[in-house]
Amino acid sequence: AQVNQEYEIEEFLPNFIIIGGDGANELLTFKLDEPHKWAIFATPLIAMTEEDSVLLAKGFDEFLTLFSK
Repeated sequence: AQVNQEYEIEEFLPNFIIIGGDGANELLTFKLDEPHKWAIFATPLIAMTEEDSVLLAKGFDEFLTLFSK
């Protein structure tokens, strides 16, 4: 969508899409290919590389459990 185009996500992080952010330094991203398909990552805005992205959850259900603790 528009936010993915604005951040040029296809150029810097192929096979990822942006689903949100923390309003400061990190984006929340979905990975669209294996082995982590639909996993959610925290991706730093400055580096914006797969290597610098941190796996938060293996899927959306697991991501939601992070907020129930």
